[in-house]
Amino acid sequence: MSEAERSILGQILLKPSLWFELNLEPRHFIEPEARRTFSAIKKCVADGVEPDLMTVYDYGADAAYASALTNAVGSAANWKYYYDKVITEYRRRRIQTLSHELVDADTVENAVAAAHAGLVDILSEGTGDKIHNRADILHDAIDAIEARYKLGGAIPGIRTGFDTLDNYVLGWQRQRLYLIGARPSQGKSALLLNIADSISIDSKTTVGFISIESSREELMIRTLSSRGSIPSHNLATGMMGKSDFDKLINVADDVFKSKFYIYDVPNQELSKIQAIARQMVEFHGCDILFLDYLQKIRVQSKDERRNRVAQASTALKDLSRQLNIPVIAAAQLRRDVDGREPHLGDFSDSSEIEKDADVAILLHHDQDEEDAVWAIIAKNRDGSTGRIKLRFSKPYVRFEEGVQ
Repeated sequence: MSEAERSILGQILLKPSLWFELNLEPRHFIEPEARRTFSAIKKCVADGVEPDLMTVYDYGADAAYASALTNAVGSAANWKYYYDKVITEYRRRRIQTLSHELVDADTVENAVAAAHAGLVDILSEGTGDKIHNRADILHDAIDAIEARYKLGGAIPGIRTGFDTLDNYVLGWQRQRLYLIGARPSQGKSALLLNIADSISIDSKTTVGFISIESSREELMIRTLSSRGSIPSHNLATGMMGKSDFDKLINVADDVFKSKFYIYDVPNQELSKIQAIARQMVEFHGCDILFLDYLQKIRVQSKDERRNRVAQASTALKDLSRQLNIPVIAAAQLRRDVDGREPHLGDFSDSSEIEKDADVAILLHHDQDEEDAVWAIIAKNRDGSTGRIKLRFSKPYVRFEEGVQ
C-alpha cells in the first residue's frame, strides 16, 4: 500500500489544476485501484471534464476508494513531496526489475548495454524531457510547410481582426508570445479585448482571457459597447433609448454564442496564472490566450522587481510553447515615453520583456489627430516591422483600421 500514491491522487481531486503540473501515467502506480483512479482522472481531462468524486466514478473509478482519498488529504499544499515520492518508488521498482534482467543477460556486453539504456530510461521518468531525432523533426517541419502551401498564401494564424496587421504578423500563431505595449489609459486593454472579441465572435475560435486589470463586468460592458455600437456611457448609466436596446439584444445573442472564458482575480500570482492558463486549454479547449497585463502578475520572490517581471515574461513565453497556442499580453511602457514615439526598449521594469516577445506592438497616440493611434510593430520574428494607423472611437471603446 503506497501512502504517496493515495496522497497525490487525493490532492489532484482536491485541486484539479495540479494535473497540469504532473507528468504521471498509470504505470507509475503500484496499487490497482490507484491505477484505475488515475486512468479515470486522465479520461476526464481528455474529455474536458473537471475531475471530482462524481466524475471519476462515472469514468470508472471506485467511488469508495476515491472518497477515501479526499478524506485522507487535508489540502494540496504538499503535492510536490508526494509526487516526487511516487516517481522515486516507481524508479526503485524499475531498478529491481532491471537487475533481474541483467542477471539473465547472455553476455556481459549485452548486460552493460541494457544497464545503460535502462538507467537512462528510468532517470527520464517523470521529467517530461525527451531527446528528439532530427529526422522526425524534419517530417514535422515539412508537414507544416505543406499545410501552409495548401493555404495558397492565406493567413496561417488566427486572424487578428485587422487586415493590415495580419499582413505583417500572418495572424496569431502557435507557440508565440505577442506583446501590446502602451502607457496607462492609452488603449492597450481596449485593443486586447477588441481582438479577443473578434476572434471569438467573428472567427468562432475559443478564447481564454485572464484579466488582472479589469473585472469581468467591466469587460462585458466594453464588449457590448464596441460590438453593438452602443455608447459605453449609456450602458454604464442605464440611460438608453429604444435603438440602444435593439442593438443590445442583437449583440447579446452573438456574445452568448461565442466561446470566451474569463478569469478576473486581481493581483494574482504567477503560479496561479500558469495553472489557470492550463485549465483554459485542457478543460475548455481555448485556442488562444490573452492576458491583461504583464507587470500586474505577482511573483513570489525576494529578487528586485525587474527580475520578478522578467520571470513573469519568460513564463508567458514558456506557456505559449508548452500549451502550443498563441499568447497575447498587454504590457506597460515606461513613463519617459510620454510625449514621444515609443521604441522596443521602452517596456517598463525589465529588458527581458522585449527579448521574450516574438512580436511587439507599441501604441502611440498621434499628436495631430485626436482619434488616431499608431500601432508600431517594433519587433517581428516572422516578418518585417512597420506601423499601422488605427482609429479609436472613445464612445464605443473600439479600434478600427484608419486611412494611412
